[in-house]
Amino acid sequence: MIEQTSQGDRAGGARCRPLLALVPAGILLVLLLRPVWDVDIFWQLKLGELILEQAGPIRTEPFAARHLGEPLPAVAWAGQAVLAFARQIGGWDLVRVLDAVCWLGGFLAVSAACRWRGASAAGVALAIALACFAALPTASVRPQSFACLCFGLLLALHRLQLRPVLTIVIGASLLVAWQNLHPSVSVGVIAMSLAALPRWIGWLRRRNEPPVAASALALLGLAAMFATPDGVSLLETSALNAEMSVLMGASEWRPLWIAANGKHALRIMVVLLAAIVLLRRYRRLDASELAVALGLLVMTVAAYRFVLFWAVAIVPVVSRCLRGAMRGIPAGKR
Repeated sequence: MIEQTSQGDRAGGARCRPLLALVPAGILLVLLLRPVWDVDIFWQLKLGELILEQAGPIRTEPFAARHLGEPLPAVAWAGQAVLAFARQIGGWDLVRVLDAVCWLGGFLAVSAACRWRGASAAGVALAIALACFAALPTASVRPQSFACLCFGLLLALHRLQLRPVLTIVIGASLLVAWQNLHPSVSVGVIAMSLAALPRWIGWLRRRNEPPVAASALALLGLAAMFATPDGVSLLETSALNAEMSVLMGASEWRPLWIAANGKHALRIMVVLLAAIVLLRRYRRLDASELAVALGLLVMTVAAYRFVLFWAVAIVPVVSRCLRGAMRGIPAGKR
């Protein structure tokens, strides 16, 4: 009987494995067919070309007639350079492919780590589908796609549970690269801090080892925030950018409950309800993963632009819920 059950499990897993290719392939196709709605990419591509010509960030305003020669913050300078380089060698088509692969790559990176740690093929495929459904409206050709990739890699690194020293060394390089590709590494700092919090509480209660790697990555992320050509002045630039975006009425900088974000809120509610149902049904969760997902959900409610990071963060939560679920084994007996 046990042998027959084991064979059935393997057969069920084999039937679900094609989903791990079909779901990402379908999402990639959707990404490539989506219209480009963020027109900022066009001046960013041109700025990237200037960065490549100069072999470094552009320090003065080259475009706006009324501000020519004024200091120009090096925001996302490395991301702009990479996209411009892709356009030089492969045209606009390569730019679109690169952007789509990076955007989707964030979800696939953490999904691969979950799969490596034992998540079922069906669970991972469902997690990717739900997460991408929630974040799809944010997809456009822009440097933020690099942030999605880097965040997914950071969560994957945390999920793999490698030796702390190795995790810290790899994570430090990743955090610095992330901040120069797109200045949003502060999200990684928050995520690692939230991931460490339940472990520190457990350590105080003598239930687990201290979360050395996650805590170190949070601290390294704080340092990486200033590891750009702008240094500490990036804080002022980011604050001004946020203020101007809100004044201009950019909906992605506004709360989730405003009318302009209503359709996005509906998507998030659908995904959130699905995740809650899975949590209640299978009762498989990790406190660190759940803390990250809940923290980013609060940030998403306050400002819709964080939905991309929240969507990546729910991949391990959903994947863990469905680990072993296809076998029909009660959660308490797995």
